[in-house]
Amino acid sequence: AGLAATLFHPANGAVTAAAMSADGRFGAAAGRSIGEWDRERVPQVVVWDLTDRSVSRVLDVSFDIVAQLRFSPDGARLLARSESGQFQIWNPSTGELAHDFGGIGFGVVGDGQVRDFDFLPSGDLVVVGSAGAQFVDVDTFRMTAKWPGRDGGGFRSVAAFRDRLEILTGGSASPVVSLWNAGDASRMQEWQASGSRVDVIRVTESGDIALTGSSGRYQIWDLRDSPSVPLQQFARASQNRTYDHRVAALSRDGAALLLATNQADDYRL
Repeated sequence: AGLAATLFHPANGAVTAAAMSADGRFGAAAGRSIGEWDRERVPQVVVWDLTDRSVSRVLDVSFDIVAQLRFSPDGARLLARSESGQFQIWNPSTGELAHDFGGIGFGVVGDGQVRDFDFLPSGDLVVVGSAGAQFVDVDTFRMTAKWPGRDGGGFRSVAAFRDRLEILTGGSASPVVSLWNAGDASRMQEWQASGSRVDVIRVTESGDIALTGSSGRYQIWDLRDSPSVPLQQFARASQNRTYDHRVAALSRDGAALLLATNQADDYRL
Protein backbone atom coordinates (compact mmCIF):
# COMPACT_ATOMS: atom_id res chain seq x y z
CA ALA A 1 0.00 0.00 0.00
CA GLY A 2 1.08 3.58 -0.55
CA LEU A 3 1.89 6.08 2.16
CA ALA A 4 -0.42 9.02 2.87
CA ALA A 5 1.34 11.88 4.65
CA THR A 6 0.03 14.49 7.04
CA LEU A 7 2.43 17.33 7.87
CA PHE A 8 2.77 18.68 11.41
CA HIS A 9 4.60 21.83 12.39
CA PRO A 10 7.95 21.04 13.98
CA ALA A 11 8.95 21.68 17.57
CA ASN A 12 11.50 24.42 18.35
CA GLY A 13 14.06 24.17 15.55
CA ALA A 14 14.85 20.91 13.76
CA VAL A 15 13.19 17.70 14.95
CA THR A 16 15.55 15.40 16.87
CA ALA A 17 13.17 12.80 18.36
CA ALA A 18 9.61 11.53 17.93
CA ALA A 19 7.28 9.09 19.71
CA MET A 20 3.72 7.81 19.43
CA SER A 21 1.49 6.46 22.20
CA ALA A 22 0.49 2.80 22.06
CA ASP A 23 -3.08 3.61 21.04
CA GLY A 24 -1.93 5.99 18.31
CA ARG A 25 -3.78 8.93 19.84
CA PHE A 26 -0.83 11.06 20.93
CA GLY A 27 2.40 11.95 19.15
CA ALA A 28 5.41 13.81 20.51
CA ALA A 29 8.37 15.51 18.86
CA ALA A 30 11.40 17.32 20.23
CA GLY A 31 13.28 20.18 18.60
CA ARG A 32 16.59 21.97 18.90
CA SER A 33 18.22 25.07 17.42
CA ILE A 34 19.76 24.72 13.97
CA GLY A 35 21.66 28.01 13.56
CA GLU A 36 23.12 31.02 15.30
CA TRP A 37 19.83 32.92 14.95
CA ASP A 38 17.97 30.52 17.27
CA ARG A 39 20.84 29.31 19.46
CA GLU A 40 19.13 30.67 22.57
CA ARG A 41 15.82 28.90 21.97
CA VAL A 42 14.88 26.44 24.71
CA PRO A 43 14.55 22.82 23.50
CA GLN A 44 10.92 21.75 23.69
CA VAL A 45 8.85 18.60 23.45
CA VAL A 46 5.51 19.16 21.72
CA VAL A 47 2.74 16.64 22.42
CA TRP A 48 -0.05 16.43 19.81
CA ASP A 49 -3.52 14.93 20.00
CA LEU A 50 -3.45 13.12 16.66
CA THR A 51 -7.23 12.71 16.55
CA ASP A 52 -7.71 16.42 15.78
CA ARG A 53 -4.04 17.37 15.15
CA SER A 54 -4.02 19.90 18.00
CA VAL A 55 -1.17 20.68 20.39
CA SER A 56 -1.90 19.06 23.74
CA ARG A 57 1.19 20.07 25.73
CA VAL A 58 4.51 21.88 25.28
CA LEU A 59 7.24 20.66 27.65
CA ASP A 60 10.47 22.57 28.33
CA VAL A 61 13.36 20.16 28.83
CA SER A 62 16.53 20.95 30.76
CA PHE A 63 19.11 19.56 28.35
CA ASP A 64 20.36 20.91 25.02
CA ILE A 65 19.36 18.09 22.69
CA VAL A 66 16.57 15.54 23.07
CA ALA A 67 17.97 12.40 21.46
CA GLN A 68 14.96 10.13 22.05
CA LEU A 69 11.35 10.04 23.24
CA ARG A 70 9.20 7.08 24.34
CA PHE A 71 5.69 6.76 25.72
CA SER A 72 5.13 4.09 28.38
CA PRO A 73 2.75 1.28 27.32
CA ASP A 74 -0.14 2.85 29.28
CA GLY A 75 0.62 6.34 27.96
CA ALA A 76 0.99 7.73 31.50
CA ARG A 77 4.70 8.51 31.09
CA LEU A 78 6.78 10.19 28.42
CA LEU A 79 10.52 9.63 28.70
CA ALA A 80 13.01 12.04 27.13
CA ARG A 81 16.69 11.13 26.80
CA SER A 82 19.57 13.52 26.16
CA GLU A 83 22.61 12.74 24.03
CA SER A 84 24.71 12.47 27.19
CA GLY A 85 22.39 9.90 28.80
CA GLN A 86 20.24 12.09 31.05
CA PHE A 87 16.60 11.00 31.39
CA GLN A 88 13.52 13.05 32.26
CA ILE A 89 10.10 11.46 32.87
CA TRP A 90 7.00 13.54 32.17
CA ASN A 91 3.28 13.14 32.70
CA PRO A 92 2.09 14.00 29.16
CA SER A 93 -1.45 14.75 30.33
CA THR A 94 -0.54 17.33 32.97
CA GLY A 95 2.90 18.44 31.76
CA GLU A 96 4.39 17.61 35.17
CA LEU A 97 8.06 16.59 35.38
CA ALA A 98 7.86 13.42 37.48
CA HIS A 99 11.54 12.37 37.59
CA ASP A 100 14.91 13.72 36.45
CA PHE A 101 17.78 11.22 36.35
CA GLY A 102 21.28 12.17 35.23
CA GLY A 103 24.20 9.99 34.33
CA ILE A 104 22.56 6.80 33.07
CA GLY A 105 25.32 5.00 31.18
CA PHE A 106 27.91 7.11 33.01
CA GLY A 107 27.86 5.69 36.53
CA VAL A 108 24.25 5.11 37.58
CA VAL A 109 23.65 2.13 35.30
CA GLY A 110 27.07 1.20 33.96
CA ASP A 111 29.75 2.03 31.47
CA GLY A 112 29.32 2.84 27.81
CA GLN A 113 27.33 5.14 25.57
CA VAL A 114 23.51 4.95 25.67
CA ARG A 115 21.98 4.69 22.18
CA ASP A 116 18.38 3.52 22.61
CA PHE A 117 15.82 2.27 25.14
CA ASP A 118 12.33 0.79 25.35
CA PHE A 119 9.76 -0.30 27.92
CA LEU A 120 9.53 -3.96 28.96
CA PRO A 121 6.16 -5.63 29.76
CA SER A 122 6.84 -4.94 33.46
CA GLY A 123 7.05 -1.20 32.80
CA ASP A 124 10.79 -1.15 33.46
CA LEU A 125 13.37 -0.33 30.78
CA VAL A 126 15.83 -2.06 28.54
CA VAL A 127 18.66 0.34 27.67
CA VAL A 128 21.18 -0.50 24.94
CA GLY A 129 24.44 1.00 23.78
CA SER A 130 28.11 0.32 23.40
CA ALA A 131 28.11 -1.80 26.60
CA GLY A 132 25.31 -4.10 25.43
CA ALA A 133 21.86 -4.36 27.03
CA GLN A 134 21.10 -3.09 30.53
CA PHE A 135 17.80 -3.69 32.33
CA VAL A 136 16.75 -0.78 34.52
CA ASP A 137 14.17 -0.17 37.25
CA VAL A 138 12.24 2.85 35.93
CA ASP A 139 11.52 4.24 39.40
CA THR A 140 15.08 4.20 40.73
CA PHE A 141 17.07 3.94 37.46
CA ARG A 142 19.20 1.23 38.99
CA MET A 143 20.45 -1.60 36.80
CA THR A 144 18.88 -4.99 37.57
CA ALA A 145 20.62 -7.07 34.88
CA LYS A 146 23.16 -6.68 32.07
CA TRP A 147 24.47 -8.67 29.12
CA PRO A 148 26.93 -7.78 26.34
CA GLY A 149 25.96 -6.97 22.81
CA ARG A 150 26.29 -9.06 19.70
CA ASP A 151 29.84 -10.41 19.55
CA GLY A 152 30.83 -7.82 22.16
CA GLY A 153 30.08 -4.91 19.82
CA GLY A 154 27.09 -3.44 21.60
CA PHE A 155 23.73 -2.43 20.12
CA ARG A 156 22.47 0.67 18.38
CA SER A 157 18.69 0.16 18.64
CA VAL A 158 16.14 -1.88 20.61
CA ALA A 159 12.41 -2.66 20.64
CA ALA A 160 10.63 -4.66 23.34
CA PHE A 161 7.56 -6.85 22.89
CA ARG A 162 4.55 -6.03 25.03
CA ASP A 163 3.22 -9.50 25.83
CA ARG A 164 6.40 -11.53 26.31
CA LEU A 165 9.97 -11.12 27.50
CA GLU A 166 11.56 -10.79 24.07
CA ILE A 167 13.42 -7.89 22.46
CA LEU A 168 14.66 -6.96 19.00
CA THR A 169 18.07 -5.32 18.70
CA GLY A 170 19.86 -3.61 15.83
CA GLY A 171 23.60 -3.77 15.26
CA SER A 172 25.85 -0.75 15.74
CA ALA A 173 28.48 -1.81 13.21
CA SER A 174 26.39 -4.11 10.99
CA PRO A 175 22.79 -4.27 9.68
CA VAL A 176 21.99 -7.37 11.74
CA VAL A 177 18.60 -7.53 13.48
CA SER A 178 18.44 -10.05 16.35
CA LEU A 179 15.48 -11.49 18.24
CA TRP A 180 16.38 -12.32 21.86
CA ASN A 181 14.85 -14.05 24.82
CA ALA A 182 15.46 -11.30 27.35
CA GLY A 183 15.10 -13.74 30.24
CA ASP A 184 18.18 -15.81 29.47
CA ALA A 185 19.95 -13.65 26.81
CA SER A 186 19.63 -16.36 24.16
CA ARG A 187 19.44 -15.33 20.49
CA MET A 188 16.36 -16.86 18.84
CA GLN A 189 16.65 -15.47 15.31
CA GLU A 190 18.62 -12.93 13.27
CA TRP A 191 18.52 -11.43 9.78
CA GLN A 192 20.05 -8.69 7.65
CA ALA A 193 18.37 -5.31 7.16
CA SER A 194 19.45 -2.71 4.61
CA GLY A 195 22.22 -0.19 5.24
CA SER A 196 25.44 -0.42 7.21
CA ARG A 197 23.79 -0.53 10.68
CA VAL A 198 20.32 -0.46 12.27
CA ASP A 199 19.70 3.10 13.46
CA VAL A 200 16.12 2.57 14.54
CA ILE A 201 13.88 -0.42 15.28
CA ARG A 202 10.22 -0.54 16.37
CA VAL A 203 7.65 -3.32 16.83
CA THR A 204 3.83 -3.41 16.90
CA GLU A 205 1.71 -4.37 19.92
CA SER A 206 1.01 -7.81 18.47
CA GLY A 207 4.67 -8.46 17.75
CA ASP A 208 3.81 -9.34 14.15
CA ILE A 209 5.30 -6.29 12.40
CA ALA A 210 8.62 -4.49 12.87
CA LEU A 211 10.15 -1.33 11.41
CA THR A 212 13.89 -0.92 10.83
CA GLY A 213 15.68 2.13 9.48
CA SER A 214 19.13 3.28 8.46
CA SER A 215 20.14 6.67 7.03
CA GLY A 216 16.61 7.59 6.01
CA ARG A 217 15.68 4.26 4.38
CA TYR A 218 13.10 2.06 6.10
CA GLN A 219 11.87 -1.53 5.92
CA ILE A 220 8.65 -3.08 7.28
CA TRP A 221 9.11 -6.72 8.38
CA ASP A 222 6.66 -9.58 8.91
CA LEU A 223 7.91 -11.32 12.06
CA ARG A 224 5.46 -14.20 11.65
CA ASP A 225 7.74 -15.64 8.98
CA SER A 226 11.03 -17.30 9.78
CA PRO A 227 13.30 -15.93 8.53
CA SER A 228 11.53 -12.56 8.61
CA VAL A 229 10.77 -11.04 5.23
CA PRO A 230 10.38 -7.34 4.28
CA LEU A 231 6.81 -6.36 3.45
CA GLN A 232 7.70 -2.87 2.26
CA GLN A 233 10.74 -0.66 1.69
CA PHE A 234 10.74 3.12 1.33
CA ALA A 235 12.78 6.27 1.88
CA ARG A 236 11.76 9.19 4.04
CA ALA A 237 10.07 12.15 2.37
CA SER A 238 13.28 14.19 2.15
CA GLN A 239 16.82 13.03 1.52
CA ASN A 240 18.21 16.07 3.34
CA ARG A 241 20.90 14.65 5.63
CA THR A 242 20.57 16.09 9.12
CA TYR A 243 21.09 14.75 12.65
CA ASP A 244 17.51 13.45 12.78
CA HIS A 245 17.84 10.30 10.67
CA ARG A 246 16.89 8.08 13.63
CA VAL A 247 13.57 9.86 14.24
CA ALA A 248 10.81 7.30 13.71
CA ALA A 249 7.82 6.06 15.71
CA LEU A 250 5.41 3.24 14.93
CA SER A 251 1.96 2.97 16.49
CA ARG A 252 1.43 -0.31 18.31
CA ASP A 253 -1.27 -1.43 15.88
CA GLY A 254 1.01 -0.70 12.90
CA ALA A 255 -1.53 1.71 11.38
CA ALA A 256 0.56 4.87 11.64
CA LEU A 257 4.19 5.81 11.26
CA LEU A 258 5.73 9.10 12.41
CA LEU A 259 8.91 10.21 10.64
CA ALA A 260 10.84 13.48 10.56
CA THR A 261 13.41 15.39 8.55
CA ASN A 262 13.36 19.09 9.39
CA GLN A 263 9.69 18.67 10.23
CA ALA A 264 7.49 15.78 11.40
CA ASP A 265 5.46 13.79 8.89
CA ASP A 266 2.71 11.41 9.93
CA TYR A 267 2.58 8.54 7.45
CA ARG A 268 -0.50 6.27 7.39
CA LEU A 269 0.34 2.73 6.26
